[in-house]
Amino acid sequence: MWSIGLSVNLIRSIIEESIDQVKDIFRIIRSFNIYNSCEKRRMATRTKKVLHNARSRSQTKLV
Repeated sequence: MWSIGLSVNLIRSIIEESIDQVKDIFRIIRSFNIYNSCEKRRMATRTKKVLHNARSRSQTKLV
């Protein structure tokens, strides 16, 4: 009977540890997605600026 209680506690602790690891993995993925979306937004802004500068340069050359 004592060994059954011990194995149940062992299984419970393993499951709790696994749940904590899964939560950590999701936290890392979520933070990476937030970083990735910020990076995409920054790249889009940079691309818009480059295109705008290129357009303004080409217009001044035409004049």
